[in-house]
Amino acid sequence: MRYIVLVVAIIVACAFSSEAASQTWTPISAPIYGGKLDEIVADEDGTLYGNVGLFVVRSTDKGSTWTPIPPRSPLGIEDMSFDARVAIIRGPFNVKIVALYPTDGDFTEIYTTFDGGSTWSTSQVPVEFQGAELLVAGLRNGKGLAFARSTNSTVVLATSDGGQTWSLETGFIDMPRSIHETTEGVTYVADNDELIRRRSTDGQWTIVPLPEAGTPIQNICTAGTRLYLVSLDSVYSTTNDGATWTSTTFDSPATTFYPRQIVGFPDGGAVLFSQHDESFTAIFRLMNDSLVWSTRQDSLPIPVRRPISFGENNIIFPGDAGPFFSDTWGSEWEFRTQGIRLQPIWRFAIQGSSIIAVSFSGDIYRGSIDGTSWDLIADRPAVSGDFPLLDVVGIAPSTYLINSSIGMMRSVDDGNSWSVVSGTEGMQYQLNLGKRRNGAVVVTTRNEVLQSLDLGLTWTPIVSVDDSIRLSGISESANGTLYVAAGQTLYRVDGSSLAPLRRLDVPVGFAVTSASNADVFGVVGGNENDGQLEFAVTTNGGTTWVTGTYDIPNGLEPPLLDAVVTNGGHLFVSFPLGLIHMTPNGTVTTEPMTLRSFSVGLELDAEEHLLRSGISVIEKNDQLVSVEEQATLTSTSVYPTPGRDEVRIAGISTTMPTPIRIVNALGVCVAEQISTVDNGVATLDVRSLPSGTYTSIISATGQSAALVIVR
Repeated sequence: MRYIVLVVAIIVACAFSSEAASQTWTPISAPIYGGKLDEIVADEDGTLYGNVGLFVVRSTDKGSTWTPIPPRSPLGIEDMSFDARVAIIRGPFNVKIVALYPTDGDFTEIYTTFDGGSTWSTSQVPVEFQGAELLVAGLRNGKGLAFARSTNSTVVLATSDGGQTWSLETGFIDMPRSIHETTEGVTYVADNDELIRRRSTDGQWTIVPLPEAGTPIQNICTAGTRLYLVSLDSVYSTTNDGATWTSTTFDSPATTFYPRQIVGFPDGGAVLFSQHDESFTAIFRLMNDSLVWSTRQDSLPIPVRRPISFGENNIIFPGDAGPFFSDTWGSEWEFRTQGIRLQPIWRFAIQGSSIIAVSFSGDIYRGSIDGTSWDLIADRPAVSGDFPLLDVVGIAPSTYLINSSIGMMRSVDDGNSWSVVSGTEGMQYQLNLGKRRNGAVVVTTRNEVLQSLDLGLTWTPIVSVDDSIRLSGISESANGTLYVAAGQTLYRVDGSSLAPLRRLDVPVGFAVTSASNADVFGVVGGNENDGQLEFAVTTNGGTTWVTGTYDIPNGLEPPLLDAVVTNGGHLFVSFPLGLIHMTPNGTVTTEPMTLRSFSVGLELDAEEHLLRSGISVIEKNDQLVSVEEQATLTSTSVYPTPGRDEVRIAGISTTMPTPIRIVNALGVCVAEQISTVDNGVATLDVRSLPSGTYTSIISATGQSAALVIVR
């Protein structure tokens, strides 16, 4: 499934009005380059073009770097949802035309460029193609072919003037998947998995005789002057338009899970891709003078789709995480994504300066704060499906957990390698995975709250419910209380049972708790059928609640993505149309979503800056989330400075005992203690802290103070 469908689950309009001014966001690291292109095509010079919807990229160095060349700017998310393809044809005076055209009638414009994407012009789809499914390709002799399928028929038309006029050539049974041309200009197209049609250089169409076991046809390709046919039983080749066919064999079993794909090379050789389960592909090469396919890869841990060949030995295909390239006939592969910013980041975890991020499609990345690049982790179990990795959390130095669709995944080497914890295979986890203050880890399944006391190696149920309740999100408060969202209700975990606290009018998804104020917690839900989101937050332990709702514009039904709440009761909710903010007094505002301002995963750092993941980026809000309240706070002072054993903070604007967090220069909380406040002064024990500069954060008031410790 294309990633953008996972982002929005619907076709959306980004430009809905916002009630709040946009925030200022700063990336905390380099972009995570990558993302799933729909298709890649190459011209005769080896220049590559890829696209997803109206987002187009170009590479002139075999995919090492990509340059975005969209036909219009800025692009909205709805522009990414169009079904569009790139075709390269020749116009008058042999001018190369790159065209971006609709494939299924979603839109009626064709975008063309004569200068490699520096400038684009727009024209309307010819009348004969409007509303039809289209496949367009350019031929070596300068002509272009267009296959068009309407309700009643499929036809092929030709153009010799760059698409200004088209003439009917013949009819087809079905819409072909691809078009293949030999070095001599002869074109072959598979029709309805039962026929191969041949087009001569002068435009005459004939039917190619097939071998006895040649149907159903899985794929075809051309290689030099040779034609290859992949059927269920074998792979055949012919050099005389089907008068005779030669059957080939394999040096190892070529089991297949999906239809096999094939690409050819100018010397007559070919490479075959045989995907033998949802995530692994075997790759074979046939040299031009051989009848036996040799194994190049027996289990490439990547599903291969729509591969193309170009040049003497180059192959590239648009993988889920971005393009993969080989110049060794499939023996070795490189991930080539530099410049493509299309990867939606679902969740992320930060420990010290290390960051682990996971994508919508199940890729795992390792980076660092202020880092210049990311590593795509290859040493991990294969996953598939929508949102296969649900959440990621750092539970100890260099140790992380991910609750996934195949079980609990664990890494103990800072995210470089992952394995599934024994005994967790096939568990149906819900979204949230949380580290508790006592070092334990908790997660929910449909009917249980599970806890691990040994860093995720073993799990024990601490709450079990019957099938009448379906558990969802879980979160722990500052005093160690667990809250669970289930059905339409927020529950508190009391021993081995659940105590209901707050019911919404919609199904709930997330329980939220503040980091340091045990009295602040809440619940977030949404009814996708009615298009309404609902929130409830308490700042006094449940005595009173602040509630809010948000009606989805235009009756759309996007899902909730994530939610967090601050110590002061500010609630933030991400969903595909934007970022929602509910203040402690119940005012609800939104920041709209665009391709470059997209909120998915949410976190709060130790100073309560809001962090979010989006499309290829993890960002920090430049302002503290409760900045409008902090403007009225009284200033604090610290003495003695520097401190050694105890320090006092004066100017605290509360009389109640308050949690105080101490964070280091990296923003990591290194200590937390509850301090009494006497005449605005709190005393901190800092004997456990090494020399350095720290920031203390007073949770009840949002005030902060700088600490200098000297040993």
